[in-house]
Amino acid sequence: MEALLARFLLLLLFARSFTEQILGLDNERETEIIRRPYLQRLLHSAGGLRKEGRKIRRAGEVFARSAAIYCSYKANLALVPLRCRGDSTKHRQMIDKLHNTNSERMLRLCLDLRGFYVKAGQFLSTRRDFMPEIYCKKLGMLCDEVPPMSQTEIENLLQKELNTSWKSIFETINMTSPLGSASIAQVHTAILKSNKQPVALKLQNPRAEELMQLDLECLKAIAGFLQKTGDIRFDLRNAVIELKRQIADELDFRKEANAMSEASSKYLNKPGSGNIRIPQPIAGLVTRRLVTMTLLDGVPLTSFDKNEGSKLDSILAQGATATAADLLQALPKNHDPRMEYVGREIVDRMTKFWGMMVMQGGFFHADPHPGNILLVEKKHTGWWRWLNWVPCLPPPGFDLGVIDWGQVKRIDDDMRERLAKLLISIRNSDGQHPEIATHFLNLGIKVSKVSDTKSMIVLARTMFDTKTYEGDEMNLFSPNCTLNQNAVEGLPRDIFLLLRTVQIIRGLAYTFGIKDYSLANVWASQFLEIADNKNRGVVGNLSYAIDESHQQSTARPAACNL
Repeated sequence: MEALLARFLLLLLFARSFTEQILGLDNERETEIIRRPYLQRLLHSAGGLRKEGRKIRRAGEVFARSAAIYCSYKANLALVPLRCRGDSTKHRQMIDKLHNTNSERMLRLCLDLRGFYVKAGQFLSTRRDFMPEIYCKKLGMLCDEVPPMSQTEIENLLQKELNTSWKSIFETINMTSPLGSASIAQVHTAILKSNKQPVALKLQNPRAEELMQLDLECLKAIAGFLQKTGDIRFDLRNAVIELKRQIADELDFRKEANAMSEASSKYLNKPGSGNIRIPQPIAGLVTRRLVTMTLLDGVPLTSFDKNEGSKLDSILAQGATATAADLLQALPKNHDPRMEYVGREIVDRMTKFWGMMVMQGGFFHADPHPGNILLVEKKHTGWWRWLNWVPCLPPPGFDLGVIDWGQVKRIDDDMRERLAKLLISIRNSDGQHPEIATHFLNLGIKVSKVSDTKSMIVLARTMFDTKTYEGDEMNLFSPNCTLNQNAVEGLPRDIFLLLRTVQIIRGLAYTFGIKDYSLANVWASQFLEIADNKNRGVVGNLSYAIDESHQQSTARPAACNL
């Protein structure tokens, strides 16, 4: 196996060297060619060849690095039982070492190549319920620590998009310390010259479109290979196809600006959305690769993963002087009950807002990873604003800021109603009734064993609910993983982003140690609320009654009130 891997890697390295020699041209050679008139008409074709050369080199690097991770697991997982000889401690140490080595390889792949690999890594970093902890910890860096563009690149991009010097519009732009840098773009703070308003500038990486399209093709090939070998028993090809369809819209920042405006007008005036903030685009300062928006001064949920110890008691004692940053930095990670109180409030607000978007509005933000969710400090206003300075009071509270509206999705009434039937059946039977399997298949999902009702119920619960049910196992490295018993062979493209949204919220709940919170219960209730208001009997013989015993408990100490 190791000899075969060595030959494969050598072949890829040779191919890379060959393409560089054939297609790569230094400046002097390029100038000499340009001076030859009979070759000038070939320049356009040569540029195309060099572009193809870059694609070949990038694809080769992706496949080489992916092969290294894949072969490492294949070889070592076969050898570990032989080497440890029944010693469970040694077995665990060897597996941990294997995860540590390959998680570092995956992180380097994402950081070096960027593009869509950053997005994939961001999603995996949220899934502590089925990914090894070391992967979640290392890939969590991708949410806000991707190497940014240089100041020269930023200035050139601003000049191109604004058709004028940025200094004529902005008083200052912080080009050295971006608020965030990710796969497609990076965000900088700025101050408008006209009214001194603080704003956020989102700038697209010049090569983002080219890289994204190529990366998705590579991922499609890798997904096809892993499905054929049986290493992943889940339909990833359709997922990649759906992402490829979405990426064109995500790369047009004018559509993101429209999405922010639509979401604000559609949802922020509804009951239950008072604790949600959405940035607003600044008219006249939005282009295809640049969007200027109001600045949300908050702390991303990724800060939770950076705390170095438990300081929650001292923070809560600060009362009104505690900030969002203080709170997130202080949250303990050892499933301390206090962490669950705060985390439950965050998960509850996210679940209800996304439920409003999905089950009632049909238009939702499809990328709620922790880097896109901010805790925005909420100060007391009005005549009681003096409470902000009174010591030993509970913190004044925090709003949730939802940013990065590039990836959005619309869900039609028919799909919403089919999803509602599934969620209602999960809620009314506590995830146990056989009808769950029927509604699961009615979503258009194809499985390898349609007669295995028990495994389909487990798949439905783990795919479309956040509650942890006893006995459910979705850890990809576990032999008891439900996908090994009943593979998901077909996933409708239209529900992939919806599924990913639920999974991100599920991963966040798991991170906060919350195992009894049911998204299915909340979303089902929200759908029934609007269904009753419209007098629509769309859920057949399923009960419209909301079982009070299934309502979420949000009780928490007064000091944790948000």
